[in-house]
Amino acid sequence: MGGLLTCRQCSKRMESLKDHSFWDICRTCVRKYFWFILVTVIVLTLSIIHYSRAPPDLVGKCPKDQPKLLHNISQVEPEKVILKEQLIKMEKKMQKLKNIMNQTQEKSLQLLEKKKEEADALSKELSGFNQSLVLTRQLLEKEREKAQSLQNQLEKEKEDLRKIQQQRDSCQKRLNTLEEELKSPGSKTREYEGKIAELERQIKQEKQRNQDNFRHEREQYQNRITELHDQIRSQQQEKSSTKNILEDGTIMPWALVIFLLFICCVKCCRQEQ
Repeated sequence: MGGLLTCRQCSKRMESLKDHSFWDICRTCVRKYFWFILVTVIVLTLSIIHYSRAPPDLVGKCPKDQPKLLHNISQVEPEKVILKEQLIKMEKKMQKLKNIMNQTQEKSLQLLEKKKEEADALSKELSGFNQSLVLTRQLLEKEREKAQSLQNQLEKEKEDLRKIQQQRDSCQKRLNTLEEELKSPGSKTREYEGKIAELERQIKQEKQRNQDNFRHEREQYQNRITELHDQIRSQQQEKSSTKNILEDGTIMPWALVIFLLFICCVKCCRQEQ
């Protein structure tokens, strides 16, 4: 039969059906096998109408054509059986195609739902990451401002320390001048000794005052640095996902502050010696 499909063609058709939707498959089947379905329906309808009628009385009406009619009927019967078998096969194939299309449609719907859920999850993760990034930038800006203010304060303290050192140098020069004058003959020893004692007392007072101020300021800076370290540690514990960004943004300013404080301490110790 020219209109029937072979098993290989049927398997190829079913494999190609997996890549199409339900309506595409229906349209393709109707478009390809329309005439075959129409002819099959017409033949079956005519066969049902023909065989549903009462058989004519061939013996009474036409006794001469009876053998010919019987021969034609015997030839039609195998074709009828073949058509019934083909119809059953087509029904089975159509049922298989329907099952395959239903399974394909269900899988497509499940896959679509899964993709939608994945897209929703990705959008939520992206929104959370954007929020954490905004918070991290705000924290970095605050820490930079704090580091800049500490840097300015440190520069101011260095300037004050430089002025104090200049005053000390001037006092030391005066003391050296007085000592040289005392060594010269005919000098007023008592007057110079009183001035020297007064100058030494002033130097000691100024030195003690500078040491107290420096110690007090150093304690304030150490307390401030400890507080900032505690704040940074708490922020790092709350925002563990932004740990690397915070470390990259805050280690260098604090290291610079600690290094400058260490230099100031070394200078003060040298001056005390």
